[in-house]
Amino acid sequence: MQAGLEHRRVELVQQYLLATEISSEESLDLGLTRTGQQVGAEVGLLAGLLGAFQESVTAIAQSVRRRPTARGLVPADIQALVRLRVAFALPGSLTLRLVPERSQDELAVDEGGSLLEQSVETLLAILAGIEVDENASLAAIAQAGPRASGHLATLANIIQRNEADVSFRWRSRRGLRRAAFSPSQATRLSTLLEAVEQEERDRVYSGRLVGGSLVRGTFELELDDGSIVSGRVGDDLLEQVEAYFGKECTAAVHIRETKLPAGDTKEHVDLLELRP
Repeated sequence: MQAGLEHRRVELVQQYLLATEISSEESLDLGLTRTGQQVGAEVGLLAGLLGAFQESVTAIAQSVRRRPTARGLVPADIQALVRLRVAFALPGSLTLRLVPERSQDELAVDEGGSLLEQSVETLLAILAGIEVDENASLAAIAQAGPRASGHLATLANIIQRNEADVSFRWRSRRGLRRAAFSPSQATRLSTLLEAVEQEERDRVYSGRLVGGSLVRGTFELELDDGSIVSGRVGDDLLEQVEAYFGKECTAAVHIRETKLPAGDTKEHVDLLELRP
């Protein structure tokens, strides 16, 4: 009876706090339960889960803002924009509210939302897609790059090993997004990640810069044979795109080719440099 009352108390407190607004316009409610376990869990499980989640968000943020990498440090400015902190934790349970470490005024927002919002929503789309649309998840994984794949594999392994169920509730000015991630979904994600093959190479093309968007960070280069090479542009190269628009130039690009289990191949092109 005491255990039942305690469980009901936690449920009521959880419902109240999750309905409570806080000063940040962006927040993530993370709930963790374990099959056959009483309320609560080991510190190691929670620390591992939060660490893998934060690293996955950071890696995805790098792929949104700049060219994703497999090694080395993610630039400090990107880390700062997506770093989360615990606003509160429910007593006697594992339900946390995470908010941006930086104040809302410091988070640059464009038409797609803040960098944190874009990164979290991409991650939740990958997790939710495992259940309803694996192809969409695979496409998002390919776009996020090898660093994100590694951290997603760690996240899935933690969920599998501890037989834990995780729920996510992301709130921003653009609305609500929810996702749930179970051990069975984690197993399927691990299988997909193992099946994805990624190759990288650098190329140099000469042609005329005929298109692009400074807002979306894209470029289009028309080659001598009339074909078009298009891809993404990091914030640090937008001025080059603007300066060379409509002109003949040479473009150094990085190409990441992803082979999916179904046999499809996707190419992601990132601009490295423009020069005469």
